[in-house]
Amino acid sequence: MQNLAEKQNITNYSDLYSLTSLLKLHEEEKSAFHHNPLFQRMRSGGFMTPQQRDTFFEYYQEWSSQFQRMILLRSALCEDERFQEVFAQHLDEEYGHDKVLQKERNILNLKKDPLVQALCGWFPHKMLSSSPREQWVISNLCIESASVIIHNHAIPVFDPCNISEYYNMHENHNYHHATGRLDFLENLQEYEYKRLSVILKNTWDIMNALMARIDYLCFIDTPIKAPSLLSCGQPISLEDLRMRNEEYKNNFRKHPLFAHMQNGYFSYPQTKGRFFSYLHVWSTYFQRLMMLKTALLENHPFSDFFWQHFEEEYGHDKILQKEIGDMTTDKDICLEALCGWFVAQMVSFTPHEQIVLVHLCLEAASNVFQEHATPALDPAKQHEYLSLHEELDSSHEMVGYSFLDGLSSSDYQRLLLIQESSWEMFEALMQRITDLCVESESDKILQIKERL
Repeated sequence: MQNLAEKQNITNYSDLYSLTSLLKLHEEEKSAFHHNPLFQRMRSGGFMTPQQRDTFFEYYQEWSSQFQRMILLRSALCEDERFQEVFAQHLDEEYGHDKVLQKERNILNLKKDPLVQALCGWFPHKMLSSSPREQWVISNLCIESASVIIHNHAIPVFDPCNISEYYNMHENHNYHHATGRLDFLENLQEYEYKRLSVILKNTWDIMNALMARIDYLCFIDTPIKAPSLLSCGQPISLEDLRMRNEEYKNNFRKHPLFAHMQNGYFSYPQTKGRFFSYLHVWSTYFQRLMMLKTALLENHPFSDFFWQHFEEEYGHDKILQKEIGDMTTDKDICLEALCGWFVAQMVSFTPHEQIVLVHLCLEAASNVFQEHATPALDPAKQHEYLSLHEELDSSHEMVGYSFLDGLSSSDYQRLLLIQESSWEMFEALMQRITDLCVESESDKILQIKERL
């Protein structure tokens, strides 16, 4: 089978960004994707038990469902006539595949994994901020190429007798979706190819991280069952929300990040600088969250409150950037996806749900963070960024409750679910930052030892 570069009769590679370089990068990423840990395990016969196979499909279902959201959003938002027909045809051929998978698999009701949710959610979220051409690169050039590879490895393991309707449908369409309409990429400016190269690389990085995470989850010893919804029969009130939030805060106080702070791990300029650099990634996404939350609310009783909160938070990322100086870290696609999850919720959450996420979770978590960060990272209180949040976050947490009074029991039950998912996602985000800081330092020490 010809690769895309050969199909376009491309023979010379230029260091400049071009169609040649874009398709060359794409072929390199496709080749690397074959070596994902998930596929290595499939090739080695790792999925031996029904539990492992059912677990794979449980988490793969999240990906299938979010892919449906992605192609729906892509078609709904497209106003470019050049892409409308292609997007509509793709939607027609893909629509409902998630329901076919749901019907075929055994449902385990495992607890949702925050990182899988964030990585899968990255794709529909990108439809809100990318051009139709960028969307085509994400959904057709990358995802459909990845799907061909996924199914080439998965079908011999999960459907050797070729009886799965889900796999049969994808075998018929994926290659065509991945290779058709390459003319969308022709005759662009260099800066456009540069932008598309970044989009392409990010998409493949997300796909690699997602498959590796699913592989890991399939082989942990005790997958945790999802907790059932509150079913005690008693009415749920604001007090239940308040009590649950205190439980989440107390649990967050046990986060490994704070243990590292207490034992002096971040006392050194290098480790402290690395931590603040990764924290700055979150700070920039929080600014985007605040902008979106405020901009989307119009003629609502909460409007003045949202604007006041925005004004008090605006520009804090720039203050942190100034204090970091020239310290930089490598981009981490998993951290970006986790941060992006919070921004994306502003599009679909109600104002009450936004208050739970922002005030009961993020502002409350920031208060807990300040309890540990100020003594460990800024005992002399010289950091403007930390001092600002120490002054503001406590009031930001508590004022949220005043906007949640007088709701129905069913409303509070919904808010409890928002509260749970928000805290789980934020703990996962902080865990990612912790892992990046600790792993980076461990790798550096190992490299030094190897040179000795």
